[in-house]
Amino acid sequence: MELSARVGVVPAGVRVDPATDPHAQVFISYAREDEAVAQRLRELLHGEGWDVWWDRDLYVGTTWEQHLLQVLEGCRAVVLVWSAAAAASDWVGREMAAAAGAEKLLPCVLDATPVPPPYDALQFAPLQGWTGDRGHPALPGLFAGLERHVLPSRIETVRPGFDTACLGPEIDLPGIPGVGDELPYLHFSVVMNPARRLAWYVASEVRPQKTPPERPVSWSPDPTLSRLFQPANQHFTGTGFDRGHLAAAASVGWGEPRQAEIAVRQAFYWTNMAPQAANVNRSTWLALEQLERRLAERHGAVAVFGGPVLDPQDPLHVVTNETRGRIRARQTFRLPRAFWKVLVWSAGGGLRSACFDLPNVDAPALPVRRPVDEIEAVTGLDFPPEVRDAVPADAAELRT
Repeated sequence: MELSARVGVVPAGVRVDPATDPHAQVFISYAREDEAVAQRLRELLHGEGWDVWWDRDLYVGTTWEQHLLQVLEGCRAVVLVWSAAAAASDWVGREMAAAAGAEKLLPCVLDATPVPPPYDALQFAPLQGWTGDRGHPALPGLFAGLERHVLPSRIETVRPGFDTACLGPEIDLPGIPGVGDELPYLHFSVVMNPARRLAWYVASEVRPQKTPPERPVSWSPDPTLSRLFQPANQHFTGTGFDRGHLAAAASVGWGEPRQAEIAVRQAFYWTNMAPQAANVNRSTWLALEQLERRLAERHGAVAVFGGPVLDPQDPLHVVTNETRGRIRARQTFRLPRAFWKVLVWSAGGGLRSACFDLPNVDAPALPVRRPVDEIEAVTGLDFPPEVRDAVPADAAELRT
């Protein structure tokens, strides 16, 4: 193998120890003829928060084969670029076998070259004809597969969560009346109720965005959370209920183009959806999403809190009984009968607010304005004083 035939990635000027350095977490395997595609893939993964190693920094005189094998053994995931050139490469074959044996192979297919057994049983990301389009429908599956092996090394850059200082004064996350956990994403956080497989609420920072990125073609699970603790497609298919965004993709998809793309993709994680009646999702809830974006255009930023009203008496929904290992779980998913949303923004030297609730029914109904203490009463949440003390906006402020 010629040294020039191998490519990997580390930041310029940085030497890595493949046995210990986190830069060796993700490895790209490909043939020399596919170097341009591998470079685009490396840049894409780097933009998603991963540090990807490649072997361009190998230098003359080093025992490069031993060094490369050490990196391959020490990495957490191997992204394979499969093509006719890769099929003809003995070295790619060795890397593919080693990665598959360690159960860390994530293959991408560039052309119609058959994948040999036993690797043909693996799920491949179909990237035929891919030229670097960051909105390609196969990429979310590749990202999700990678996250199951290793979280992005710079996760704080792609999952910082809701910015509590987005309006100036600190606005803490509301307290919850039970067990939950914050799942941070880019420009928003989901506070998850694992017992209900739904969010207590979502807190998001909404700012103006002139050209929101394209929406993904499908939803996907958050790979950092067990699928048993988040909703899934089976809870929606054939039920008549929509997969409703709690934080709208168009609302959190702001910032630099790559940031916006990441935020929109994360907005399509199952953790950010709830079963909404069609009229709610496509009319009343949509109207509130449009309102928060209008307010962001006018005031620069809006802090948005919203989610389902979770009541122990909510009716059972589909697929309510499941087997989890040796445990039989009953009543694992219930249908929320209402939703709520609280908008907070800065205007006139202070904070303004607008709070709403609406029934989860497929019939025409306008969102109802409520004081924040009534939202607390029906949800059990405890909003911070900055939200409670915000001055309710009058109707004219919300119409213009």
